[in-house]
Amino acid sequence: MPFRWAGSDIKIPRLTEEKKILRTFTPEDIRRLVNHKTKSKSQQRIQHLALLLLDTGLRIAEALALRSTDVDLDNFLIRVQGKGRKERLIPFSLAGRKTLYQLCRKGGYLFPTRGGTLSVRNAQRDLAKLCERAGIRGVRCSPHTLRHSFACHYLKAGGNVEYLRRCLGHSNILTTQRYLQSVQPTDPQKIHNDLSPLGRSL
Repeated sequence: MPFRWAGSDIKIPRLTEEKKILRTFTPEDIRRLVNHKTKSKSQQRIQHLALLLLDTGLRIAEALALRSTDVDLDNFLIRVQGKGRKERLIPFSLAGRKTLYQLCRKGGYLFPTRGGTLSVRNAQRDLAKLCERAGIRGVRCSPHTLRHSFACHYLKAGGNVEYLRRCLGHSNILTTQRYLQSVQPTDPQKIHNDLSPLGRSL
C-alpha cells in the first residue's frame, strides 16, 4: 500500500525490497560432505543427519523425531509427522538407504542422546562444525540450507513442482515455487532436450 502524506494527494510508492537468494550447496560441497572422514560417533551421527536432510528435504524437527519404525528400507519410504500433525510418506534414494540402514540398526530414535533425541539447537551447531571440518566455505551450513539445496537440485534436474510440494510438506504450492528463484540451470538447452517429448524420442 503506498504512503500518503497527511493533507496531501501525493502518493509515494513503497520501495521494492531486494530479495536475497539463498546460496545452496554446490555439487563440490556435496562431495565434500559425503566423502568427509569423521573421527567420532557423534561426528558420524551429524554427518548422517546432513545426508538425510540433503536426500529428502525434511525439516530438521521432522528428521530428529524419526524412529527406526518410521523407515521402510524395502520400499524406500519414510513416514513423517509434519506440521499440523499431518502424516506424509517421503521417498529416499539408494544412496540414502545406506545411511538410513546405519541409523536404523539399533532401533529407537535415529539420532538418540541420553535424554531422548538430539535437539534442534545442538544439531544446528554441530552441522556448522561439520561443514567447517569438511572444508565447505561460502555457504551457510544449516538444516534450512540443506533442505533448500535438496529442493533446488530437485527442480534443476527437472523435478515436478507439485511432487516437490508433497515431499516438503507445503500446504500451498506458492511456497514451493519460491525455490525456483534459486534455480539457475547451467545448461537450459540440455534440460529442455531431456524434458521435451521430441527430444527424448531422438
